[in-house]
Amino acid sequence: TRVTGYIRAHYAEPELSLASVADALGLSQSYVSRVCNRALGMTIPDYIHTCRIERAKALLTGTDMSVLDISAAVGYTTAWTMNRAFKRYEGVTPGVYRQSAAEKAKEAAG
Repeated sequence: TRVTGYIRAHYAEPELSLASVADALGLSQSYVSRVCNRALGMTIPDYIHTCRIERAKALLTGTDMSVLDISAAVGYTTAWTMNRAFKRYEGVTPGVYRQSAAEKAKEAAG
């Protein structure tokens, strides 16, 4: 949908929200919320977090960027905020995720 496409393109903007998405697309907040809930089964804030966390996971495993730099790159205003969201959605902190991914890669390489 236009809504999810817009969010995927703008997830790194810290001010991204239901209101900003609706304003940018010229739609009402209630309409945007309904479309997202129907299409994805989640709220706009959850979808924004999901997009940010997916990108953070790629950066954690594919770069040596610090968690602070990654948090800024994916749209979180502080590393603490990203840590909290990451733990909520992934069950572990970004540091633990990175370490676990590195260990799995090492095992796979043999």
